[in-house]
Amino acid sequence: MLLNPRRLALLLLPLALAALAAWLLISRGASTPSLGERIAAQRAVLGRCLQERARHADRVQDGGERECPGAPESPEDLAKLNDSVTARLGSSDSRLALSRALRQRDRLAAHAAQANVPGTGGTWEPYGKGSLRFDDPDYPASYGDGFGRVNGRVNDLLYVPQTKKLYAAVAQGGVWESTDQAKTWRPIGDTLPIGSTGAVGWTPADGGTLIVATGDHAFSNDYAGVGVYWTGDDGVTWVKAKGVPDGALSYRVAVDPTNPQIVYVATGLGLFRSTDAGRSFTNVNLPTGDCAGDSFRPNCFLANIVTDVVVQPKDSFGHSGGAVLAAVGWRSGQRLNFAGKPESPNNGAYRSDTGAPGTFTKVPDSAGFTPTAKAGRAEFGVADGPGQNANYVYAMVQDAQAFAKQVGGENDIPLVGTPSVLDGIYVSSDFGKTWTQMAGRDDFFLPTNGSTLSQLTALGIGPGYQVTYNQWIKPDPTRQSGGVPTRLLFGMEEVWTSAIPGQPQNGKSTFRTFGQYTANGSACLVVPEVCGTKQQATPTNTTTHPDQHGEAIIPDGQGGLTLVVGNDGGVYAQHAASGEEFDQSRWGLGNNDGFYTLLPYGVAVAKDGTAYAGLQDNGQLKIDPDGTQRSVYVGDGTFAMVDPDNSQVNYDELPNAGINVSTDGGKSYSSIDPNLTNPDFVAPMVMDPGDAKHLMVVGREVKESTFGPDTTTPCDPNDPTQAPCDNSTSWTTVYDLGTRQHPGDPNAGRPDPSEADPQNHGTAAQVIGDDAYVGFCGSCDPVKLKQRFHNGVATNVGGAKPAKRMTGDGWHIAAAAGLPDRIITSVTMDPGDHRTVYVTLGASAARYWAPLGSQGEDASDAAGGFVYKSTDAGASFRDISGDLPKAQATWSIVRNGQLIVATSVGIFASRGTDGGEYVPLGSGLPPTATYSMTLKPGDPDTLVAATFGRGVYRYHFADPHGASSRPGPGCRDTSGPTSRFKRTARTASARRLRLSGTTTDRGCGASRRGTVRRVRLAIARRTGKRCRSLLPSGRLARRAVSCRRTAYVNARGTTRWSFTARRRLPRGRYEIWVRAIDAAGNVERKNRKRNFTRLVLR
Repeated sequence: MLLNPRRLALLLLPLALAALAAWLLISRGASTPSLGERIAAQRAVLGRCLQERARHADRVQDGGERECPGAPESPEDLAKLNDSVTARLGSSDSRLALSRALRQRDRLAAHAAQANVPGTGGTWEPYGKGSLRFDDPDYPASYGDGFGRVNGRVNDLLYVPQTKKLYAAVAQGGVWESTDQAKTWRPIGDTLPIGSTGAVGWTPADGGTLIVATGDHAFSNDYAGVGVYWTGDDGVTWVKAKGVPDGALSYRVAVDPTNPQIVYVATGLGLFRSTDAGRSFTNVNLPTGDCAGDSFRPNCFLANIVTDVVVQPKDSFGHSGGAVLAAVGWRSGQRLNFAGKPESPNNGAYRSDTGAPGTFTKVPDSAGFTPTAKAGRAEFGVADGPGQNANYVYAMVQDAQAFAKQVGGENDIPLVGTPSVLDGIYVSSDFGKTWTQMAGRDDFFLPTNGSTLSQLTALGIGPGYQVTYNQWIKPDPTRQSGGVPTRLLFGMEEVWTSAIPGQPQNGKSTFRTFGQYTANGSACLVVPEVCGTKQQATPTNTTTHPDQHGEAIIPDGQGGLTLVVGNDGGVYAQHAASGEEFDQSRWGLGNNDGFYTLLPYGVAVAKDGTAYAGLQDNGQLKIDPDGTQRSVYVGDGTFAMVDPDNSQVNYDELPNAGINVSTDGGKSYSSIDPNLTNPDFVAPMVMDPGDAKHLMVVGREVKESTFGPDTTTPCDPNDPTQAPCDNSTSWTTVYDLGTRQHPGDPNAGRPDPSEADPQNHGTAAQVIGDDAYVGFCGSCDPVKLKQRFHNGVATNVGGAKPAKRMTGDGWHIAAAAGLPDRIITSVTMDPGDHRTVYVTLGASAARYWAPLGSQGEDASDAAGGFVYKSTDAGASFRDISGDLPKAQATWSIVRNGQLIVATSVGIFASRGTDGGEYVPLGSGLPPTATYSMTLKPGDPDTLVAATFGRGVYRYHFADPHGASSRPGPGCRDTSGPTSRFKRTARTASARRLRLSGTTTDRGCGASRRGTVRRVRLAIARRTGKRCRSLLPSGRLARRAVSCRRTAYVNARGTTRWSFTARRRLPRGRYEIWVRAIDAAGNVERKNRKRNFTRLVLR
């Protein structure tokens, strides 16, 4: 994960502060006292926060670690991200459920034309265009990182020298191809059933076969896969291979260089081998103990996670090749599960001379490799270049014990003092039989190695602090001495290489970075704008995006090579000629042209078309009306909000509900942190659609504000350091969700919550006017916390008092009878009746790919559908999933009497709001999960979706050819629509005419409303009995005609429409008619009391 700007102050060491002060004095002189004061103030806040966190480290539970401003994510934060994202998007509740859901999706698509559901005939299209720009100096907070132009996370890269093609497995975004060494990219995986991919491989067998293993592999916001697929026509068609089970994460596809028919796939459910070029696979049954070969046995789900596999090539040193080395590497190692059994009893390296099933043995602890009890995630790199000895293999290994200490329990020890979970870098000269440690964790903390993070170890952050999430290692194939590679390349958070050119990499070694965490060092990160100022002075000073996941090496045939790296910002490349070293200065702006693979959580749109979205590891996205995509704030973004009438006012939410507001379109932000207790990593943050100043955010507390951008962070009047304290425009707590055993009790679990009675926190929310609903859970994670999951619904609708904003009136815990006990991903009120509410459910009780019950917990009360409806304010629910694919649902919207549901396998529309029959909503949406969606304000015919892996998409509702305008059978719609002007809109400013209003279509009655197709306006300047009509060009017609024969122009929107004249109109008397047309072709009748008005322009 990228630096969380809410915690950037944590990055300052005294050394970094001194460096920053010196830089400021040299470059700015004495003209910047305010900046120095800001730094000093933030340093003081940092010190108090760290002391407080350390003092209460033994109290935190259920994700409640104290958040200090600054720093990359701690393991606690990464674990909370797992909970939040993958509970929403994550695994199905059985290993075959996802495949069944995909088949059901295809069946619904095949019958969509026959179903003729209104609104489903449109086409999806990308909302933005081009890469995400971090290189715009108008946005200094992100500009200073020096990332250039980025896109979404790339898990794996593969270069095929036979075809000169480069392939990328893009996290949740599918498979992409480049034919010009990463200069441009195009998707070739859009016909795969899902976009979640972990690894890609290629074999020359059968004329060339590309193989992709599905299932994101980051141990983070992962979406489990549906097996392995192969293509012989470069992605035109994909065929599912046999033998690899559904429900796995995928880490590597490795082809035997001595036999192209043999292919290995490393997955979260074991190591699989093919002898027919990837058409079918067999589990090799690594000898991991009682769980060998079967991850679905009780207590075995985490025991066979194979994080890498390499195959030895043939060389000139007498090695015939074909030997196989695999790593079993669950990140928490032998930590005990619910049943008291070790989660992965036998992490470590496994070796076979042939790779055949039953021939693997575990490398013993005495061989010098990381001991079994300590071994975590690991990756390998084998020497395979000309003249290199293929017995040399390298490993990067994570320390499972260090990681478990940081997150187990929730936080046995604070992050401070444990700056890394790396165990070390290892080398073997006999292909894995024995090992030597080249460098240990502490060897990377030297401040002279060029790493941004090595300067921060005193604050508990150092190189390798999240190698559970990001790592790769590979010797340079172009350099060797006596067969021994002389340059080692690897990625953690940053990109590293051997420090001494020409040194054989066969023992102790030193390393340096050449792809730093940021382009401008750690010191200026305390104030992001300082980075922007420094970047403006040296705009060519760029770096790779942090968090490295994969690499490809392309030799140039002249002794040099191009290194291509994949990370959380997409792809970056650098060439080094023969004899040339890699350098920090040659990364350019990145290599992401053609990708459209961002990972947004929440998206918000203004009426002018400007959109904002929170991105996984790429900050706050701003999409201009012309489609240009910019990063306007750094770190991890989550939800976003924008004033629909003023796109300059927008809100950025950081993990754990750190909220910032901008009133200048993202050029600057100020904090309005609500100071929530125990917020979710992706905490609900919502805006009242009828009042842009009415905001709500939920952690354990439900807090509201009616001050919009003038909202302030709460202060403590009893704390003299916060004087003077004024909470008159601050957030107001209206409800406390309490704890699992005492829901709604503000005093329960305070100040010290217990593991037996964990705190509740919100996972979904909506507010409309005075009415609000919140979905919550507590505890939310049986995998991490070993605490029983439980969900619930809180609302102020139908309570003891009428709902009233900014007060506790009406708030209560709803009974929610009939609602399964799984994560609540959205709550949606029916706009016509707020006692009617829709709830979508994820497929799991907690996080990502771990199925329900995989930790031995009782999941009997979790069974059921994925979409539920209540008509009594949440007292009871009924399943309206109907024929919707049985996969996790993530969001819902009610539009024109139809329920629209987003899921992990697509977006679907029902004929009404009672479920039953669903069909896919339109065409053109890539096969990836959707996190959230929203209707564009003022234009309910436009839907905007945050797809998690393919960026922001938009959809224009249109009926399929021959679709009925009515929402049900047995009806003949003969009634025209009904339109009305808004009284406040019958005005003109400086003769610039602006009109707005609403239109409804009765259809066949209240339960079978029709669809408004178009709204048109006749605007005419009257002189006597003759009129000159306003034309689409914005000018009046030259010829006056009878006022009964005026021309019409189109309004924007349908049920809520608006019109603004393109030019100033001449003075005079104007008559205006508004007339709408519905989907059945009925034209609205004229009615002078309703859809007619007169105006005089002076």
